[in-house]
Formats: sequence, C-alpha cells, structure tokens
Amino acid sequence: MFLKRFFPILDWLPKYKASYIKNDISAGLIIGIMFIPQGMAYALLAGLNPIHGLYAAIFPQLAYVLFGTSRHLSVGPVALDALIIAATLKQFDGLPESDMVLLVAILAFMEGMLLFVLGLFRMGNLVNFLSVPIISGFTSAAALIISASQLKHLMGLDLGAGRVDEILWRAVELLPNINMATLLVGVGGIAIIVTLKRVNKKIPTPLVVIFVSILVVWIGNLNQFGVKIVGGIPDGLPHLDTSHFHYTQMGIDNILGTLLPSAFVLAFISFMQSFSISKVVQAEHKTYTLDANQELRALGAANMLGSLFQGFSVGGSMSRTVVNSDSGGKTNISNVVSAIFIIIVLIFLTPLFYYLPKAVLASIIITAVVKLINVQDAIDMWKHHRKDFFVLLFTFIVTIIDLKMGILGGLVLALLFYLVENIPNNLFIWQGLKPSLRVAEIKESTVAAIRVHIDQDVYFANIAYIRSSIKEFQRNNDYTHYYINTPEDQYLDSSTARMWRDLREDFEREGCSLNFESVPFALKSITRS
Repeated sequence: MFLKRFFPILDWLPKYKASYIKNDISAGLIIGIMFIPQGMAYALLAGLNPIHGLYAAIFPQLAYVLFGTSRHLSVGPVALDALIIAATLKQFDGLPESDMVLLVAILAFMEGMLLFVLGLFRMGNLVNFLSVPIISGFTSAAALIISASQLKHLMGLDLGAGRVDEILWRAVELLPNINMATLLVGVGGIAIIVTLKRVNKKIPTPLVVIFVSILVVWIGNLNQFGVKIVGGIPDGLPHLDTSHFHYTQMGIDNILGTLLPSAFVLAFISFMQSFSISKVVQAEHKTYTLDANQELRALGAANMLGSLFQGFSVGGSMSRTVVNSDSGGKTNISNVVSAIFIIIVLIFLTPLFYYLPKAVLASIIITAVVKLINVQDAIDMWKHHRKDFFVLLFTFIVTIIDLKMGILGGLVLALLFYLVENIPNNLFIWQGLKPSLRVAEIKESTVAAIRVHIDQDVYFANIAYIRSSIKEFQRNNDYTHYYINTPEDQYLDSSTARMWRDLREDFEREGCSLNFESVPFALKSITRS
C-alpha cells in the first residue's frame, strides 16, 4: 500500500486498458508538438539557449509519470518559472553561459528538494493559503513583466533590464532605432497566432508560426537585415551533468543563500499553479483522486531529475494540460509519448530550427501569457469584495516592483485583513483553519434533508477543509437537500464565494441541492455570477 501511495504508477498501470493506447498516443504527440515552441520560447525568456527548453521537457515528464497522481498534468517549462529564473540570473550578470546553465540547474535542484521535503512532511495544504485575489494579482503582474521583457526581441532593440515602466520608457526613447524587419516578423507572428486560434483552436498555431517564419527568414535572407535568429542548436540528447553538486568551483560567495529565496518562490508557484490546474481537469473526469502531498513529491522529483540533464525549473502547464485532457488522453502514458517525441526531435530535427527568428519566440510568449491578465476578477472584486480587491491590487503592485516578493506581500495583507476581522471574537485564530461542522436532520421535512452548522468563520484558508468535509459526509449518506448555517456577521471573501458556487454546482450535477439559511448576503453574492 505504501509503495502505491509513493509510486501511483503501480496502482494505475496494471489496470491499463488496450483501448486507452490510441488516445494516449494521439494526446502525447499533440503535447510533444506544443512542447517544441513553448520549451524553446520559455528557455529564451529565462535567458538560456532555446535547446535547454527541450532538455527540460524530457526527464521531468518521465519523473512525473512515476510519482504524479494526476492523469493529465503536463510537466515542463512554464512562463512564470522562466520569468523568475531570468530575474534571478540578473544577479549574476557577466558570467559565461556555461555558468548560467549550472546556476539554473542548482536552482532547479534546490526547488525540487524543497518540494520533495514539503511532500514528505505532508504540507500539501499550503496551497489553501493562496486565495483568488493573490493568485490573480500575481499572475496579472507577471504577465505584464513577461510581455515587457520580450519587447527587445520583438523590436530588435537592446532595452536592458529593469521594471516594466523603465523598459517601456526606454522602448519609447529608442523607437526611431527600431528594426522594422524584426518588428514585422514578430507582429506577423502574433497576427497569425491570433487569427488561427479564432479559425480553429485545435490547430497547433505556435508550431505553424515557427515553420512559416523559418521559411520566410531563410528565403528572404532576413538575418542579413538585422533579424536575430536562434542559430546553431546542438543535436543529440542532454548528457548527465552532476557538476552543480560542486558549485564551490564557481567562486561565487554564498551561492546557495543567494538562490534560496528564488527557490522558495519557484517551489510555491510551481505547486500552486500545478495543483490548481490538476484540480480543474480532475473535476471534469473524476476517474482518479489527487493527493496534494504526493503532488509535492512528484514535482520535486521532476525538478531534481531535470536538473541532472541540463534542464531548468519546471511546473504544470495550463495550456498543455487542458489540451491533453481535450485530446482524449487517458493516463500518463501520454507524457511518455510526448517525451519520446521530443527525444526524436533532438536527435534528428534540430538543424531545422537554425533560421528560427527570436522575434517569433517572443510573439509566442506574449500571446501565451496575455490571457493571464484577469481584468474581470478585479472588476468583480471591486463591486462585491472590496477588501479582496485591495489584496489583488497590492499583490499586483508589489509583484511589478519585486517579482519574488509579490505573493508574500499579498499573503501578509490578506492575513492582516483577517486578523482585523477576527481577533476581537476569536483569540486563537488558527482554530479557524479547521472549524467544527455539526449536522442535524430536519425531521419535520418530507424530503431527505440535513442542516450543516459551521461554528466558525469560513475564509480562503479553510475552505478546502470545509468542502472536503461536506463532500465526505455526502458520499456516506443519502440526503438530497443540504442547508448551510454559518456565522451571520462574517465577511465573505471571493475565494469562499467561489467555493460555495462550485460546491453547489457539484451538488446539482449529482441531483442534490445546497441552500443557505443564515447568510442571505452570501446567497445573493454567490448567485450573482
């Protein structure tokens, strides 16, 4: 039993059906095709040679197949991780490329160790502290930072580094020096991606743009007009490299201490993003169960193994995971197929990417991350959850100023709001993480009804516990009507409102009803959208 919990593959692989193979191969090939442009683009975003994006797409996937509990999560390079890596590498400007590769390998290994240890200590509930406004504020700011960082490739200008406003100001100042050929290639890439997405979302638009742009640059000899290209990419598989265990040879004082803050941020972001995506997809299939602690260990193993083969930090990708699910993928065999496809590309097809323009990789990155800017969340919170709006705004501003401090800033403000609301009535505030749930049957009713009394405030840090407790009670009983009672004067944050809304929809799908007795304001908010 222990082995199956630690290696979930031992549970699902013996039950594998022959009918799954066609779906898994098809989904795996599609994910592998997506990995090529995304992996290369995110490596470029991190400040590395694009080939390292493909290296990071092989062994982390295979590690996740062994350890992961999601059947659809696609683990590999992601934009947010790449951005944090780029911000970290700025502290080491001037080092040769080989040392930069070594640094990101150390960073990935540190991140993996942190994740794995957190999993061993069963700290999976950490994800519950990341409320909707914190996530929305951070990802929106990160999307702006990522987009601004790609302007240099899109415009053919040296814009240097700095905050978003500094980069934009330099772009305006240097506008007369823009390389028009580069701009046309980059903007053309964006236009093709947007157009093809509207025509048919199943078209692998980034891959189409890559090969069209390669042909255009090669035929038009555009690299002679200032269009920067990827150039020679080494072929063959990544070799085992354990040199990051001998980091003292780099001569950088306190290198582990310098990288540790970034490793913590990467671990937190990677788990938060990956587990959130996994929950969304798992809710559609309901053929397996997610284990947050095992997911920590799986992501830890993926990062540690990837660091040994010239990779960098990885996490769960929203786009690839959704495509894996929509393409009919049944199990993690689709990830194995994807890894094999990338191995074939590395061995035989890397010369095809010589004329790939960096402006097109920038266009792929920008179109991928712009969807992370969630204006609607901000509008809804301003109208209905004013305190959450200020948490979102504060997280956004702190992230723009200092990427690695954004989430911490949001957490601090959210907890301050909670303390202000709850200290007068509840001295031991941490009891609020696990409020007691009492149930009482409604005897006078002619239907199978139950009343659930929640004795303490419901908020973003305890909603997962409340939801799982109610669902567990539902599974073990035959009641069809549930009536919720919570403290009447509590503040309803957006994460809690979303949880009640999702839970009620879940109940309705199963032929049950979820009603609110003592919180009419909550009902009004939940039914508004």
